[in-house]
Amino acid sequence: MTGILKVDTIQKNDGSTPTAADLGITVTEGIKHADLWRLNSNISFGAGGEYLLSGWERADDASSGYVGSGINESSGIFTFPETGIWHILYHLTCYTNTTGKYISNVMYVSVDGGSSFDIVATGETQNSTGNYESCSCEAFVKVSDISQTQVKLFGGGNDSGTIRSRTDWNYTYITCIRLGDAA
Repeated sequence: MTGILKVDTIQKNDGSTPTAADLGITVTEGIKHADLWRLNSNISFGAGGEYLLSGWERADDASSGYVGSGINESSGIFTFPETGIWHILYHLTCYTNTTGKYISNVMYVSVDGGSSFDIVATGETQNSTGNYESCSCEAFVKVSDISQTQVKLFGGGNDSGTIRSRTDWNYTYITCIRLGDAA
């Protein structure tokens, strides 16, 4: 025999309301944090490049937004509001003074509060036909301690140039999306 069970209230033995886990239900959450920051003032660099330590703003035009509390930025150092696995994408746009030169971007991560940083991703391109070029790099970063995990960014090339910025659209930017809990 098959039938339908209709229940208005479920209670535990002590009269309290059971949680999803009490009922054997696994709850899968969606994205809890997603944020985009962009460079809002150009940075000149000599041969080699520069750390991008100033000029950052959260995307704030009418069509932009973020999920959750967002990431934090101070003097070009990005920190996170919650532990977990984060997908980080860093996109760099440059103008170089000479064609035929390369540009590259580098993403650094610290897990010790900024005492040391490791390279976790790089991107590179060569401008063979013009002076404007862009490249991207991305990484999954495990944030185990929000007080210790930091990200900083570097950009430049083998000739002098300018890291490009805009305040009304994305030229040079970073996106951070929390994907879930770390395994």
